[in-house]
Amino acid sequence: MKMNCLCKQLCLPTLLIATLCSTFAFAAESPVPLDQGYIDQRFTIGYRFVETQDNPNRAAEYETNNSSVTLGADVEAGQGPNHLSLGLDYLDQDDYRGDAHLDYKGLLRLTLFTDAFFHNLDHVPYVSRPVAITPGNPAAVPAPTGPSTLIDYTDANPGDHYGVKLEQYGGKFRGKHPGIPAHLNLGYWRLERSGEQQLRYVAEGSPCSTCHMRSQTRKLDRVTEEVTAGFDVHLGPVDLVYEFLNRDFRDQQPIPIDPFEGLAGQRLTGDWEHDEAPDSRLTSHTVQAHTSLSGGVVGAASFTIGQRENRSDLRDVRPVESETNFQKTAGDLTLTPFSQLTINLRYRLLDLDNDNSDTLIVDSLNVGPNNPPNTINVRENVDLTTATYEASLSYRPVRRLTLKADYKREDIHRGNTGAPFLPNLFTAFGGVHVIDPYWELPEDEVINRYKVSFFARPLDKGRLKVRGWYQYRTSDDPAYGISIEEGHRGFAALDWLLSPRFGINTTVRADRTAKQNQTVLQFDDSANLQAYDLDRKNENQNFSAGLWLNPGKGSLITANYGYLRSKIVQDLLIGNEPSQANIEADDVDYLQRVQTVSVGIQWQIVQNLLLRTEGRHIRSRAYFDPQFSSTFSTFSNFPPGAVAADSTGLRDLTELNIEQNGLSAGFDWTLVKGWDIAGTYTYDAYDDRTTGLYEGKVQTYLANLSRSW
Repeated sequence: MKMNCLCKQLCLPTLLIATLCSTFAFAAESPVPLDQGYIDQRFTIGYRFVETQDNPNRAAEYETNNSSVTLGADVEAGQGPNHLSLGLDYLDQDDYRGDAHLDYKGLLRLTLFTDAFFHNLDHVPYVSRPVAITPGNPAAVPAPTGPSTLIDYTDANPGDHYGVKLEQYGGKFRGKHPGIPAHLNLGYWRLERSGEQQLRYVAEGSPCSTCHMRSQTRKLDRVTEEVTAGFDVHLGPVDLVYEFLNRDFRDQQPIPIDPFEGLAGQRLTGDWEHDEAPDSRLTSHTVQAHTSLSGGVVGAASFTIGQRENRSDLRDVRPVESETNFQKTAGDLTLTPFSQLTINLRYRLLDLDNDNSDTLIVDSLNVGPNNPPNTINVRENVDLTTATYEASLSYRPVRRLTLKADYKREDIHRGNTGAPFLPNLFTAFGGVHVIDPYWELPEDEVINRYKVSFFARPLDKGRLKVRGWYQYRTSDDPAYGISIEEGHRGFAALDWLLSPRFGINTTVRADRTAKQNQTVLQFDDSANLQAYDLDRKNENQNFSAGLWLNPGKGSLITANYGYLRSKIVQDLLIGNEPSQANIEADDVDYLQRVQTVSVGIQWQIVQNLLLRTEGRHIRSRAYFDPQFSSTFSTFSNFPPGAVAADSTGLRDLTELNIEQNGLSAGFDWTLVKGWDIAGTYTYDAYDDRTTGLYEGKVQTYLANLSRSW
């Protein structure tokens, strides 16, 4: 195992060095004089030292925290119509990038690439912390036999550190015969995810008086592979393109199997599978055609047919058969009647035909004398057809002003939808599990978007650029609680070069969306429908401003500020039993604010020495503030007497107050021509001011020596 990892770490540098050496040999032995070609080469070697404190995962979320030797190489060579380039940036075994590109007379083009980075993941502490009923904690509920914990936690691997390494490899080939106006196109792409993550799940037992929260380490070894093949051919006034795509996802680790306690009428005691990441496959065939991309009239069309397939390997739940057959049609027409006016027309059609198992056999299901035993019916998935029509008009009345108007309409049709259904679930000692055969969604929905925009350059030489747009959106029958019934969005930006040494830029974006009277229907104990009308409003504001200043030769100062605010006000409904325990809260607030500040300075003290530094500060705050009160005394398995549950403490539980600070400083020093030294120091800190759980600091020291010729 270690040998395989070592080989993978060294294969890219070895390949690039070997190719680099062959390039040198080609240059040395080539009969063509060097003045008819060129070779540029640069090699860098250095060391990166990392120091961490507390929990560094969020301070440097996408960086490896290991000290290591660093390498870099760049080679470019060309001779006539031929070109070769190689590149390598190696930080350590979990963070690198490499690429190679070859172009031979425009007849053969080959590109190879690979890169990797590491994503640090959190380890949420699952330390046993009993929660008992106290005057200050009235939400905890006792078991029928006496006081008990509401939740118990078990962590099988409390000291493990979690993270995932993402590696991708790929290549593209494009070739043609000199006498044939056609190209052969081949491509390969592979994505690997490896590492460990925290697997958290609930293992409730009977009686259901305690939630058993479980945590354990789950190894990751997941692969996505994609192969493409096709051709394009020039047929007089039309270019024709065909492409075949096959993409496979495979989880190469076994499905987790763990013990679960029995639940009366629902689950048998035993070791059962859970949290599967099912294998899947996507295949498609695409045909495209387009006219010349220049001229007053340009047309294009494409048609795709394909299939997505769930290749689940569950044994406790079977047979999992789910696939989607899809068709995509697209058409584009661009008209340019005269140089000031451009008209674009677009059409898109997406047709998804979903199919899944009609019944499932669930070995862990406890349904008594059901016939056949352990078998449940499965609702059909929603079929979907979406037709999109777009039109845009771009008009340039003068050279420095462009006006644009856009219209977009989406016609959505859903299959397998219907009215509310009175459930008839299986009982603890048998009975038939009757499911709702339809999804409670609108069958048809029409979404319209109207947008106007402009782009202006009122001053000479593009010293001032102003752009902006406004969009209005409506839906005649929004499908989901977060769908938009009516929405307004606006954007404006300004880039102003005040002088050759000073410039500013700013952007403003705001939107306001709303959904009124989202109707939720539920059945009460008498099988009567009870309606709840829920409203939702969403506001977002985003502002950024920046400036740059060049006070003297070889110096540059930049400063940027950003502000983001999101506010959601919505009605909240908890529960699905109107006669017993529904909680309805009006105008529940969610608010988030993020501010960022960064300042950077570059100063070239002398011709061969450049100093650079940058500082940044991010402050994030958010809270969710539901306010409700209710009584759960009507539940049959609770003891007599009202046991109240209210929203006390929920805002404190959900509140976030995070500050992130970063600093980097370094230098670039040219010793003599072709020899350079660079050094960089970085500091990143993550400060969680609510719980302090994920606080941490990371410091890195990097020194490089480079040789170029």
